[in-house]
Formats: sequence, structure tokens, C-alpha cells
Amino acid sequence: TNRNIPVRVLSKGDNGSVEQSNSVDSDATAANLNALKQDADQDGGGKATCGCASDGIQAIGQEAKNEQSAGALSVALQSGASNENTPVRVDSKGDDGDVSQSNSVDSDATALNINLTKQDADQEQHGGDCRCGSDGIQAIGQEAKSDQSATAASLAAQSGGHDRCGCDASGNTNAPVRVDSYGDAGHVDQSNSVDSDATAANLNALKQDADQDQSGSGTQAIGQEAKSEQAAIALSGAFQHGASNSNTPVRVDSKGDDGDVAQSNSVDSDATALNLNATKQNADQDQHGKGTCGCKHDGIQAIGQEAKS
Repeated sequence: TNRNIPVRVLSKGDNGSVEQSNSVDSDATAANLNALKQDADQDGGGKATCGCASDGIQAIGQEAKNEQSAGALSVALQSGASNENTPVRVDSKGDDGDVSQSNSVDSDATALNINLTKQDADQEQHGGDCRCGSDGIQAIGQEAKSDQSATAASLAAQSGGHDRCGCDASGNTNAPVRVDSYGDAGHVDQSNSVDSDATAANLNALKQDADQDQSGSGTQAIGQEAKSEQAAIALSGAFQHGASNSNTPVRVDSKGDDGDVAQSNSVDSDATALNLNATKQNADQDQHGKGTCGCKHDGIQAIGQEAKS
């Protein structure tokens, strides 16, 4: 509660500006960041002379499992907040100052998950010159599983109360009284506001990259699998009860002007639930024979990609 009650009797002069406020703020933030990176490189080569072969085996297996959960809860409550400005002038010339009164409640909740898993595999296998073959095997397997869950709940409530006498004690009151007192009244700005924001967000930027390069007639196989599950829930509630603004100036034999009056009661609630999945799978295979007579190119290439979101 804020009160300003200046009293003037046979006292000339001006009243200063009055600013009164009751504010409640609540913020909750839960965040998870996963920047997992897997990188594998293999290089196998034959001899540089004729008749030598590169028949090795290259195998890469990568698996990533990520689970993230973020929960944020924010609650801001205000009950019985009030501002009162009641200046009294009797035979007292002068001006009243500007009056600004506000009761505000703000609540913010944010839950965020970020997954930047990256899998990269490179294989290179080659023979030497003509009549040399590369009959090896190249195999790459990549699997990624990502589970994300984000829940954000925000509640902002403003409720009127009562004083010890049982009278309504909520809101803003401006009640200047002038008796035989020349002067102007200042501007009056009164507001009761309630704001609530809840944001739940999941970001999955999974990337799978596989490259194979083989000279000769070997076998190349790439398998990529990605499974992503995301759930985002955002709940926001803003409540205002019994908010009031009162401006009741009284003038008796008092010349002068009353100032501008601005009064407002506002309630805002915002809830945002967001899922972003930027899964990317890239597989490249390159298989070739030699550039001279007698070399064959009869290998096998196989790529399998699966993504479930």
C-alpha cells in the first residue's frame, strides 16, 4: 500500500509530483544444451607397384543417444495492492503535481532444449597403378536418437483485497480537495496490469555425414538412421480481479484547471510452444576403376537412410 496525504491550511505553494507503484516479478528459466560431435576418418591404400592389392576392411559405427528435459514454473501473485493520493488544500493557493500510480504483476517461464549432435565419417581406400585392384569393404553405420521435452508454466494473478475496516483496498485512488484555493491540478496516470508469458522450445539440429571413396571393385555400404522425439507444452494464465481506478477531484470556490486523466486495466497472457527439427543426412559414395586397359569397375554401392521425427 502507498499513501500520500498532504494537507495545506492557509499555506501557499505547490505540491510535488507523486509516483506510487506496487510491483511483483517472477522469472523461471530451465535450459539444456547438447553439442555432441562424433568424427571418424579411415584411410587405406595399396602399394605403388603393379600386382599389389588393397583388400582391407574399413568399418565405422557411430551411435548417439540424447535425452533432455526442461521444466520451468513461474508464479507471481499480488493481493490488495493499492495507491492513494488525497491532498487537501484550504485557503492555500498553488498547483498540485502530477500523479502516477500503478500496480503491476509480471511472470515469465522459459524451458529450452538445444541438441546439436553431429556425426561425420570418412573412408578412403585405393590401390596403386594399372591391374592393381581395391577389393576391400567399406561400411559406415550411424544412428542417433534424440528425446526432448520442454514444459513451461506461467501464472500471474492480481486480486483486490480489503483493509482492516472491510473496505475495498485495491486499485488506485486520486481524490484531491480544494477549498478557496486557486491553482491547477496535475496530470493523473493510473494503471493496473497483469502480464504472463510462457515459452517452451526444442531445437534439434542433428547432422549425419558419410563419405566413401574406393578405387577398384569393392563393396561400399552406408546406413544412417535418425529418430527424434520432441514435446513442447506452454501454459500461461493471467488473472485480474477487483482492479479499479478512481479519480474524484473536488473544488469549492477554487479557480483552476484539472489535469488530464489516463486510467487503464490490462491483462496479457502469451503461451508459445515450439519444436524445430533440422535433421540432415548426407551420404556420398565414389567408386572407380583405373584409367588404363584391363581394370574393372564392378563393385557394389548401397546407401540406406531413415529419419523419423
